[in-house]
Amino acid sequence: MENWKPKIEKIVDPIAEDRWSIPGPNDTFKTIQVSVGRPVPLKDNTDWYCPVFIENYVENKAIYGVGPVDALMNAMTLVKSYFDNNPKTSPNAEETNDESKKP
Repeated sequence: MENWKPKIEKIVDPIAEDRWSIPGPNDTFKTIQVSVGRPVPLKDNTDWYCPVFIENYVENKAIYGVGPVDALMNAMTLVKSYFDNNPKTSPNAEETNDESKKP
């Protein structure tokens, strides 16, 4: 049986990208990259997927749906779930290389 799952090395056609500030140890914060790619049909054109990248959580994962909007909704549900389950997360963060104290 052929492996039907797409291999995503990186998101080449993002429709949304952001840097988020997330809590780290000892009241520090660090920034992570969050990206969602444009919906893409599977090779057999039966279903669709959106590539999602949430640094240190899901990296270049295909999120599936029965159509392009369904795949996008499912991808954004994953992003929203991550955001909701990390209450001190802040979108639109400035990029930093070092962990820093609370902004």
